[in-house]
Amino acid sequence: MSILIKGMETPKDCWNCRFADTEEGGCLVDQKTHGDWDEPDECPLVPVPPHGRLIDADELLMHRFVGVVGEAEKSSYMVGWNSAIETVVENAHTVIEGEKKSDG
Repeated sequence: MSILIKGMETPKDCWNCRFADTEEGGCLVDQKTHGDWDEPDECPLVPVPPHGRLIDADELLMHRFVGVVGEAEKSSYMVGWNSAIETVVENAHTVIEGEKKSDG
């Protein structure tokens, strides 16, 4: 699971990062030593662009109508609702990539 620190800007390099361990020459976030502090290859900090309210698109898909097996017709309302939800999810901009949910 990840965290978001509100109001924190992404540092331009490790020298200006509050998570740099200057004594050990590593990163306090990923517990790794980085060779180039001016531009680390695998910085664990990811900038979050300005955005509106974020929702779980996968959870939104759980609100589709599900037809009964063998049902000959679905109402146009049900079809329209499902189509609208699927279109929103397919076309929504991803601000933060999804993560696997933990069991605990």
